Amino acid sequence: RNVHITTGMQPFSFRVAYFPRGDSMKTVLKTWAEEGFQVVGCPNFGGMLDSWPTFVLEKRSSVSDQLFLAVKDDNIPGKMALVGGSVGGDASMATELLDVLTTLCGPEAVQKLDDYDQTYELAFRNTVITTGHATFTLSKPYWPHGFVIEMVLQVMYKKGWKAAGGPNFGDDGNTWPGIIFYKEEAIM
Repeated sequence: RNVHITTGMQPFSFRVAYFPRGDSMKTVLKTWAEEGFQVVGCPNFGGMLDSWPTFVLEKRSSVSDQLFLAVKDDNIPGKMALVGGSVGGDASMATELLDVLTTLCGPEAVQKLDDYDQTYELAFRNTVITTGHATFTLSKPYWPHGFVIEMVLQVMYKKGWKAAGGPNFGDDGNTWPGIIFYKEEAIM
């Protein structure tokens, strides 16, 4: 019962409420894999300003490595964080992702973990993954920037990671999108 998959309510904190904890997501994915289950989809449910992440699992004889990517665009600075798989040991993936983010989000995008990202293995600050709040504009708030998402997916795919699903976390109208990837084993 004392499980913390997200940051929780955060009533008197600058931390965002109900953001998925990287260490918890890594543990959940690893535990499912050890039991022979792999994430194959993530339909989203919710209403009345709530968001309920759901995971569709498939029993497999062999389960690939899994990785979780989280997007935090409802605060400043915007962030993208990753955990799981071999992300911590792949310096070239971090470099390639940073190249994409500085090209498409601006030169202020940097790879850096701060106090709020300690449950993740890799984090990028000053990212612009969505339109954000879009106050006083005719833009849709939090609409994903297709080019940025596409290029992040391309880097991940080039490194052997395929998207399996995109759970959303959140509460009170704030939603935190994520992507679960699985490692595609090379076919010999």
